[in-house]
Amino acid sequence: MFTVIGDPQRLDHDRARNGVVLSMERTLHQDVAYGLRLLFDVAERSLSDSRWQDPTTAVQANDRLHDCLRQLAHRRIPDGRHLDDTGQLRLIENVMT
Repeated sequence: MFTVIGDPQRLDHDRARNGVVLSMERTLHQDVAYGLRLLFDVAERSLSDSRWQDPTTAVQANDRLHDCLRQLAHRRIPDGRHLDDTGQLRLIENVMT
């Protein structure tokens, strides 16, 4: 799960392990894409061919998706590199591109 670059003796192993959270389900706090997917699913189901068709809900979900994407568009997309206070590279994580 980790590749240590540099002197591994300086690594706080407990802190590194505690920085990883494993669970059975995704959460909104740890996975923004999950929240976006939930909104998309709500919109899609609201327009499906069924007696529960609800275009108002689909429009509201679409508005929230638009709002989220509009706010994300102004933010720097992370490259997965984490630096410490001195600018030293400390962690590289895989990110979506």
